[in-house]
Amino acid sequence: MRWLYLFLLLLLPTSAEAAWYEAKTRHFVIYSSGSEKALRDFSIKVERFDTFLRRRFLVSDDDASQRWTIFLLSSSDEVQRAHGGGKYARDVAGFYNGAVTGSLAVVNRVRSSEAGELDGDIILFHEYAHHFMLHYFPAAYPAWYVEGFAEFLATTEFTPEGNAKLGIPAQHRAYGILLGKPFKTEALFTKAIGDIPSEDHDAFYGRSWLLVHYLDHVAARSGQLKKYLLDINAGKASIDAARSAFGDLKLLDKDLSAYLAGRLSYSTEVRSTPPPDTVSITALDPAASAIVPLRLRSMRGVDPDEAKDLVPKFKAIADKYPGSADAWYWLAQGYADADRDGDALIAADAAIKIDPMLSRALLLRGEIAVRKLVKDK
Repeated sequence: MRWLYLFLLLLLPTSAEAAWYEAKTRHFVIYSSGSEKALRDFSIKVERFDTFLRRRFLVSDDDASQRWTIFLLSSSDEVQRAHGGGKYARDVAGFYNGAVTGSLAVVNRVRSSEAGELDGDIILFHEYAHHFMLHYFPAAYPAWYVEGFAEFLATTEFTPEGNAKLGIPAQHRAYGILLGKPFKTEALFTKAIGDIPSEDHDAFYGRSWLLVHYLDHVAARSGQLKKYLLDINAGKASIDAARSAFGDLKLLDKDLSAYLAGRLSYSTEVRSTPPPDTVSITALDPAASAIVPLRLRSMRGVDPDEAKDLVPKFKAIADKYPGSADAWYWLAQGYADADRDGDALIAADAAIKIDPMLSRALLLRGEIAVRKLVKDK
């Protein structure tokens, strides 16, 4: 029977051969190797979040920006591997990468049933809040507000009818806020993320969230945040702008601690957020499924040495699926990233021969031609 057991093991799909789905909505392209239903539910949720943000911040939906690409991975371990591994990836539960060629987020699809756990929804909403701020409201922002803004929106939930619940306490930061080393409010206005030891990050994020929540909910502080941000963008130092807008910072610290000790509230919108009109889900063919993990690594950004390691993997897929335009395109992109433009052109031409309207391959060909012009002066 042992031979039969070993034979059955060989028939099981490996993680590298996992079948992937692609979901397309108005604002997102989402890749997942989970179930089709889970992907559809997730797609509806992120579209609702986008609609909610646009409505709250009065942002038109008439823009024609690129769809945001999301890779929905099976676990936080997979996310850390996608980030590149190493000591800097150990605490990464999700990440965002903004680029002219297309912004992407990488999150896990684990949903925690326990309060205080950092799950995939919180991570995604945090990262999308960053993208939304930087895309629609480009300005100078201090580190505490960038992270506090994202944390404040990250806990948004929707009722079954689609009503947004905003301002739910960030229980995933409870340890840092309540049990971690105290993070003085005044320090928020003088510290950049790089200045803060990793063991204090949770307290920094938690205190940043608390200050945004406080300024949003306390009527006596109405207008102070706006004044603070306007002063910074007029050239004031963060600490000076804080003293001008918020007054005595020791009193602000005391008021924040008292606010935390009270009953933190959240609001539920009366107006519901409708689901998207369409969610198109496609099961990717074997070639496209095989490419997804490599595609993610390439889109995350690679240097020439990392690109050289990816080229043989892209080539193996193109050799296995010679009729796939996508396989040839990603091989071309791999060659281009590895500074092998001649080989990239050959692979791009192979992709275009299969699919003459493959815009990515045509664009890559144009980029290579421009690089040659620059090199040739």
